[in-house]
Amino acid sequence: MDVAGSGTRASPQLAGTAAADDLALRSIIDGIELTQGRLRARFADTRLVVEELSLRGTGKDGGALQASSEAGWIDGRLRAHLAATLNGLRASLRSDRDIAVSGQLQAALQDQALSANGKLHIDHARIELPDESRPTLGSDVIVQGSEAPAGDAGQAQATAARAPTAQVDVGIDLGDDFRVSGMGADTLLTGQLRLSASGPLTQAPRLTGLMQTRRGRFRAYGQDLDITRGHIRFTGEVDNPALDIIALRPNFAGDQKVGVQVSGSALLPRISLYSDPALPDSQTLAWLLLGHAAPTDGAESAMLQSAAIALLGGREGRSLASRFGLDELSVARGDSSAAASTSITLGKRLSERLYAAYEHSLAGTGSTLLIFYELSRRWSLRGQAGENAGVDLIYRLSFD
Repeated sequence: MDVAGSGTRASPQLAGTAAADDLALRSIIDGIELTQGRLRARFADTRLVVEELSLRGTGKDGGALQASSEAGWIDGRLRAHLAATLNGLRASLRSDRDIAVSGQLQAALQDQALSANGKLHIDHARIELPDESRPTLGSDVIVQGSEAPAGDAGQAQATAARAPTAQVDVGIDLGDDFRVSGMGADTLLTGQLRLSASGPLTQAPRLTGLMQTRRGRFRAYGQDLDITRGHIRFTGEVDNPALDIIALRPNFAGDQKVGVQVSGSALLPRISLYSDPALPDSQTLAWLLLGHAAPTDGAESAMLQSAAIALLGGREGRSLASRFGLDELSVARGDSSAAASTSITLGKRLSERLYAAYEHSLAGTGSTLLIFYELSRRWSLRGQAGENAGVDLIYRLSFD
């Protein structure tokens, strides 16, 4: 740094240059690690002009940040402005959050008023959500010193009135490689969001816009379901968007669709059974868990559903079938009440259209291998090997 000063204390005149190399910015908690920084600046009277400020992200593909700014006392007021360009910058690098961003940002400060705008594009994102919510203090816990004394209410209001204000308008494009996993979901997200703020800096910013799922999966009731409709709508609160999600069990058996529907908000979600055409909850649950309709006899249906829940249900959404790498593990009883009519079925989806199942009688009297291949929406091919071998071409027609 080489600076020369002249003038008076009220009106200083500065001239010179400032330079720095190998700058770094790190925050372990936020996963920020920027290195190889370079600064080139000069003093011009009461202003500091930053002609070059650059930082690079970690790794070979860490990207870069380029910025220029100017700050100083102009006409007796503090003024500053900043222009930054991000080129694939790895803005966060953690085991549960990896984000690379491109775009442009502009910011300005005049006295106590801050303004910012720009457009950002997410080049790459991998976010893992925790399976359980972070623990928080109960409403009956009071931390001493966290609240201002009652007698200082007027002073607190005066401080708030003098607090800096912000006017923020930043558009965010999620891009084509934004993946979120955790809490039973694994999906890509697309959409356009807008981050805005208007008022004191102490107020939380607002987030508006719509995110949609793409090629998503959701695990519920011990099944891996395909997300066919996934809308996540932000209307202001950053951490509490509205949910409108339908996830269906991959179904090779025709037009019947079963799955779950998630509604409500992120902080208070509601998960319910879904079927189209509509079915009673007992039948929907049977299709969802077992892949076929439940027996019509009430007592037997209740017994079958209890057995299915015991076999397929598991903590954290992991079923007994999934522990063995299967998609189906079910027990069914035929028309007869004899033990010989009870069988166990193991099923595995080999591809989007191909499904294989092995059915074995608990009495050891016979076993059957079934292969299902879906030719189209209504046509499917079924091959059976065992006591009764054969090949069937099946056409399905449904009525409301």
